Parts: sequence; C-alpha cells; structure tokens
Amino acid sequence: MKAFRWVLMLAPLLMLSTPAPAAQGTGCMPTTGTVSGLSFAQDVNAAIAALISSNSGASAPATDCTAVAIKGQIWLDTSVTPNALRQFDGAGSWVTIGYLDAANHLFAPPIGGGSSSVTAASTVDLGVLPNAAVTVGGATTIASFGSSAVIGTIHVLTFSGSLTLTYNVSSMITPGASDLITQPGGVAFLAYLGSGNWRVLSYHAPGVAPQMAAYSFRCNATGARADPTDCLIASLAQKSVLVAADKFMISDSAAS
Repeated sequence: MKAFRWVLMLAPLLMLSTPAPAAQGTGCMPTTGTVSGLSFAQDVNAAIAALISSNSGASAPATDCTAVAIKGQIWLDTSVTPNALRQFDGAGSWVTIGYLDAANHLFAPPIGGGSSSVTAASTVDLGVLPNAAVTVGGATTIASFGSSAVIGTIHVLTFSGSLTLTYNVSSMITPGASDLITQPGGVAFLAYLGSGNWRVLSYHAPGVAPQMAAYSFRCNATGARADPTDCLIASLAQKSVLVAADKFMISDSAAS
C-alpha cells in the first residue's frame, strides 16, 4: 500500500516531465464541472505550447473549441522536410506560406501564387497586390511601380496591350537605359530595390528573343581582306521591338 501511494504521488510529476510528441494542445478550456488546479495549469501550458510552436505536428491541428481548424490558424507541418508553415484559409485548404529550412537556417517563402490584374496608370503600385504574377491591361504610360513592395521581391508582369515604361536612371531601370515599349503578350521580370526604385531585369516580347541591340558597322571599306582592327562600329541603337527585316550576318567575300 505504501508503495502504491508513492506511485500515485509521482504520477502527476511523471506526466509533466514527459515531452509531448507534438505541440497541439487544445485552446479550449473546460467551463463546466470540477477541474483541479493542476489539471487546469497543464491544459493552459499545452495550449500555450501550441501557440509558441505554431501548432507544430505531422497532422493538421484542430485545437479550437469546435474541434476543427479555423480561418487564419497557423500550422508548422513537420511531416515534410523542410518543415512547411501553413495557414488555414477557412475554405478547406492549408495554404503554404513558406518552408523553415533548419539545415540552411533560412525561411523560404514562395515568390507568389495565383495572379492579379491591374489597369495601367502613371503609377501602378505592385506592392499592394497579393500576387507576384500580374497582368497589366490598358495603354497608359507607366512611370512608377510604387513603393509598397518588399525590397528584393520579384514581380512578373504580362502585358495585354502596348504601352511605354518610362526609363529613369533610379526609379525605372530598363535594359538599354531607354524607354521600353511593350507588346501584347510581352512579359517583364522586375525586382524592387527599395525607396520606389525598380529594375526591369528582362523583357520578352512574344515570339522573339529578349531585348536586343541593333548594330551598324563596316569592315575595311576598300574591299580588301579585312583584319579585326579594320571593323568600325558606327552606331549602336537599342531596340525593344524586332521587325521582320531585322537580320545579323557576318561574311568575308575575300575568304578562300
């Protein structure tokens, strides 16, 4: 009997010292009946542990009093590596916010997901849009993409019409340092540099190679065999739109 009493006394302490396999304690405290102070403290500690660990575990949490996931609830999914941080959308899906990479000590969010649409204007604030992929309609000249975006984020724009992106040495850096004229179906990749400054990393017109330069040059106008030092680049003009007549050919009529 004396030994049995010791087991009863040590049982609560053993329960407290045993780590839980996952931190998904319920957030619903009992509101009826009689609950000991120790049991209530254990329930509160389990609920707090769930909050601290973002409901970490290999299965989705259901810690609300309704026993189902609720909109906005966070879950650190440990069933995958790296662990995925997910949020419940209230419509049956856990949306992946990013991955917690413990091996490389970094958090890797996706660039975006889904797509948004916006009408061209002098300022199109990309930072207020929820998606990285954006379709831009209209033909109004764009001088700025705003200052609300997170520094370093990448944005992918698809243009449904022809418009101009106005070059600026600081706020709208474009390939070739000149105004960029888009075409329907053209795609631009942009990076936000901070303080309202953007860089157009590349622009791809539909059906043609990325933005190219047109060269006009001649080699040894006398007609004799040309040496490399005889070539003169007379002009260099940046082109954002190619036409059917654009060609590039190198030949040496004196070659044997």
